[in-house]
Amino acid sequence: MKTISNILFAGLSWEERSFLGIKEDCKHFNQTKKVFLFVNISGSHDENQNKAKIQEYCKKKHIHFELVELNYEDPFFTWKRLESLVDGNHKSLKKPVVDISTIPREVIWTLIFFLRKYCTRVDCIYHSPKKYTKKWLSKEPKSPRLLLKHSGISEFNKPTAVLLITGFDEIRTRKLVDYYEPKLMVLGIQQGNQFENKVRNSKEKHLSAIKGQTDLKTFTIDAFSKDFGLSIINSEIKKLKEKYNIIACSQGPKPTSIALYKSQLSHSYVALCYVPSGDFSREYSFGIDRSYKYELDF
Repeated sequence: MKTISNILFAGLSWEERSFLGIKEDCKHFNQTKKVFLFVNISGSHDENQNKAKIQEYCKKKHIHFELVELNYEDPFFTWKRLESLVDGNHKSLKKPVVDISTIPREVIWTLIFFLRKYCTRVDCIYHSPKKYTKKWLSKEPKSPRLLLKHSGISEFNKPTAVLLITGFDEIRTRKLVDYYEPKLMVLGIQQGNQFENKVRNSKEKHLSAIKGQTDLKTFTIDAFSKDFGLSIINSEIKKLKEKYNIIACSQGPKPTSIALYKSQLSHSYVALCYVPSGDFSREYSFGIDRSYKYELDF
C-alpha cells in the first residue's frame, strides 16, 4: 500500500542503496514532489555515480531535485544549514519522509529537531543492505560529540552512565569510555546473527575493549522490531535515572538512532551523543534488502 509524501530527505553515498533506496522511497511514498539530497562537502568522488543516477531518476519522474551541501565535520555549519533548509520549505512540509539509510546519525537528529517545528509526524525509512563487506566498515573514530540542544541535564552529585547501542566497531566503544570516563557503561547488543552480528558485534568484543575501565552492564535489543527498540531503551533509561547522569549513543543498527531520539523526547535529562568515524570502507555494503518504516510522531 502506497503512502502519500511530498518531500523526501536522503543522504548521498557511494553505497548502492543510496540510489536504490531513493527509487524504493519514490515508489512507496506516492506523490513525492521534492528530493533533498544531503552531501558532505568533503565527500568522495566515489559518490558521483550515484548522484548522477539520482538526478536522472528524479528528472524522469518530474521530481524536483536539490543537492544540499553539509559539513559532517562541523556540527554548527550543518545545524545552521538544516535550519535554513527546513524554515525555507516549511509551507510545503505536509508529509515529510526521511530515508535514514545513508545519513549520519547526528544529521538525522538535527533534521528531525527542525522538522518538529512544523510537523506532528515524520515517516522514517531504513533500507537494509543485502550484505556488508567482510572487511572493516569504519575506523579512526573521532572524539564523541553531544548533539546541540540535546545535551541533557547534569546533576553535580551524580556519576555518569553511558548507554550505548553497540555496532561492529568496538574502538568506538572504547573511545566513549576514554572520553567521558563513566562510572557505568550499559551496552545494548543487537540480537540475532544477521550480517554475522554474533561475531562482529559480540558482547565479548566490546567488553574486552573496555575491561577494567568501568562498571559494565549489558542488555539485548532488536533494532528491526516494530518500535526500532524504543521500549527496551526506555526501560534501561528508567533504571539509570535516579543514580546517574545519562549519556546515550547509537552506533549499532541505524534504526536505533530513531528510537533513541524518540526516547530523548520523553527523557530530556538524557544527553544524545555521536562518535564520528574518520574513515569508511568504499566497499561498505552491497545491494538493498528489507525496508523498515517507523512513524515518528511528536
